[in-house]
This record gives sequence, C-alpha cells and structure tokens, in this order.
Amino acid sequence: MNNKGWYDRIIDVLNAISDMLNKICCVIVVIVGIGMTASLVWGVFTRFILKAPAIFSEEIARFCLIWLAFIGSSIAMKRKELTSLGIVVDRLSKRQQKFMEIIGTILLLIYLVIFIKSGNDAMGIFRRQKASVTKIPLVYPAMGLYIGACVMIVHALPQLMIQIKEFFFWEKEGGR
Repeated sequence: MNNKGWYDRIIDVLNAISDMLNKICCVIVVIVGIGMTASLVWGVFTRFILKAPAIFSEEIARFCLIWLAFIGSSIAMKRKELTSLGIVVDRLSKRQQKFMEIIGTILLLIYLVIFIKSGNDAMGIFRRQKASVTKIPLVYPAMGLYIGACVMIVHALPQLMIQIKEFFFWEKEGGR
C-alpha cells in the first residue's frame, strides 16, 4: 500500500508534469540553438564569402536567442542552476536558509505571474506587428518569453511545495 499523503501525491504529479515539460524544453533548445547557429553561419558566409549579406539572418538569430534565453532559463530553474545570493544565504542557519528558499520561490512566482499577465496584454500588440526584415509576426518571438515563464511556474510549484514540507517537517526529522 502506498503510504504517501495527498500532499506528496500532488508533488509527484507536479514533478511528473515538470519533468515532461523539461524534456520538451531541452529538445526545443537544441532545435532553436541549431537554427540560431545556422542563421549566423549563413549570415557570415553570405557577408564575407559571397559579398552579398543575407539581411534576414541577424533577425532570425535574434528571435532564436529570445527563445533560447527563456526556455533555457526554465531548464536551469528545473536543475536549480539559476544564480542566487549564496554568499548572503550561506551565513544563515540551516533553518533560516530553508525559509529564505521559500521566500525566494514565492517572490519568483509573484514575478512570473506579473510577467505573464503583462505578456498577455502585450501579445495583442505583438499579433499586429511584424519584424522589419523577415515580416514574421512578432507574436512568435514573444511566445518564447511567455512559454518560458509558464514552464518556470510549473517547475517552481513542486519546488515550493517541497521547500514548505522540508521547512515544517525538518525538525521532526532531526534537522537543526
């Protein structure tokens, strides 16, 4: 029989969703990274070898970079590799460190919710605008920001639930 409570089952479901999204994001980062590299190589080749620059390559690379930055950030968040103020937090007790992790995750979630809300408002504008050279609707590059932030929220929720569980049950398990 499974001894897990409802809280642990929710964490398991959220982690499974987070893991699946992370795998998809890894594939997206590889594909977009290849696209960005190909675009830049083509731009250099046409500019310096053919002496007829492909003016679209720089714009494509810029759009790919947006996707790489935000989708890559979600991967870094899942792996707990985002930058932090370790020099400050390391001076605190273990219990205070756990509390600061909770505060940091809550603040990140608040920021991401505000970011997504603002992104929703901006998407209407981006739908009507097109890139100057490629004429790609700007909603496509902007979706990278939006998708990355949404995936970060999915990654942050189980992390926050685990942090809360560890904070409140840590002393019962012998922590100091």
